[in-house]
Amino acid sequence: MDTQTLKTKIINSVNKIDDIEYLTELDEIIEHRNEVTILSDLQEELINLSLEEIKRGEFITNEEMEKNDKWLKG
Repeated sequence: MDTQTLKTKIINSVNKIDDIEYLTELDEIIEHRNEVTILSDLQEELINLSLEEIKRGEFITNEEMEKNDKWLKG
């Protein structure tokens, strides 16, 4: 799909939306698309700790979690 076709498709989709909250969120995404998020030292540390856990295999897959969450549903 070329750029102009995609723009037209998006514009047509947005023109059908009447939900002000949804449109506000879309506007914020568009307005802030080039902003860089600066992480705090704590956030960076937590991300690095998580990456180390992943390297050590200390995680559960989404599929495993879905199998184990049946008790939550009743």
